[in-house]
Amino acid sequence: MAARSKAVVINEKDNVATAVTPMKTGSTVSLEVQGRAERIKLLSDIPMGHKFALRGIEQGADVIKYGEPIGRTTAAIAKGEHVHVHNVVSHRGRRKVPDGIPGIPEAGWKAGVRNHVLVIPSVVCSQGAAEMISRT
Repeated sequence: MAARSKAVVINEKDNVATAVTPMKTGSTVSLEVQGRAERIKLLSDIPMGHKFALRGIEQGADVIKYGEPIGRTTAAIAKGEHVHVHNVVSHRGRRKVPDGIPGIPEAGWKAGVRNHVLVIPSVVCSQGAAEMISRT
């Protein structure tokens, strides 16, 4: 059985990978990038769920994940370096919304994100637990 990678690349356009386990500075990660096997030496500790650069990313360049820009670098990021809030500013809620979008009454408003957590009991016996969770 092949060993599982400690990181994933979601889309071939991505310039970052996501750690699926915590990784230490100096360790080498083997993963598939754009159809080819690659080994990347980490320059920083990478917590689980965090990103690291697959290649050097210039200051002011887009960070690409899911094949889409998710943020812009505030400093140059080297291959293998931790990519997070200390060197990236998110695009979330910062991009201008085009005119004519229903529900946006004024040109120039910025888009935002609202997260909702739904707790839906699937059987009657779990309804009490769902109600307790909804009050926290």
